[in-house]
Amino acid sequence: NEEQVRYSMENGTFYATALIASELDRQYNADVPAPTISNIVVENNSITISGDNFYKVEWISEGEVIANGSTIDLGLYDLNGYVRANLYGEGGISFTQPFGLTKTGESIVPIVVLDSYAEIDKWSTGSIQVSESSFDTLDITIEYTPELVTELNITPKEGVTKLAQEKDAGSIRIISIVEDGITDLFDIKFKTSNKEGDLNISVTGFATASEGATIDTTITNSSSNNIVLKDLNIILNNPSIEALSEMQKYYMYDDTHPNWIDVVQFDLNRDGIIDINNYVKLAKLILASK
Repeated sequence: NEEQVRYSMENGTFYATALIASELDRQYNADVPAPTISNIVVENNSITISGDNFYKVEWISEGEVIANGSTIDLGLYDLNGYVRANLYGEGGISFTQPFGLTKTGESIVPIVVLDSYAEIDKWSTGSIQVSESSFDTLDITIEYTPELVTELNITPKEGVTKLAQEKDAGSIRIISIVEDGITDLFDIKFKTSNKEGDLNISVTGFATASEGATIDTTITNSSSNNIVLKDLNIILNNPSIEALSEMQKYYMYDDTHPNWIDVVQFDLNRDGIIDINNYVKLAKLILASK
């Protein structure tokens, strides 16, 4: 009835079906059911159509077929205005209403870059980057584990001008202006405490603007980074045959090994590899300690 037709058009559940079409050689068979649509799901930048009695789905934008299949990933195409679908079956063709599309820029993601480990009671470094540069003004807050850091400095990279900074225990907030095209924003330099542990440095606040307008930003897992603080002198300060025995399990491990962070203390020469030279050095230390 008229009310149902109006409701379906206003709520996006209306679609049309042609029982006779040139694609079907203009043949009509009343015994073959036409394609039906039972559900349409729009999520994660994709559209998925479910239904019955169809063997092909074509996705059309600006009069051109751009994709086939029950699901279209909109992120794979540079689309303007709309996309719609045709469902082909032996009993006809069903046509969805156009799905209106609105282009939005990708959210800018801050990224904290650190080594996987650092030595206790030493200076270490890192950086803060962004996934893309489309802003000229930045308000950023960095938080860290204060009990594992005695000092932390954030220095702007070339193209970034720090206008104001506010420091509290465990956090730094910085207001900056940023030149076009800059994605490498800050150097991080920090002095670790004399305690082992897991140090976290994270971007917890990140707001940007360009030409007076707010730019979308997203804080993700890459906006936070953990670094393990290790006492790399533990073997040097406590040489033993037990340590020498354990070191042999890691022969020829180097700093590309996935478990390097767990065995780096056995690299007594600090050259990125546990080889025979480390065995010799530890053996001499054992003799000298007796």
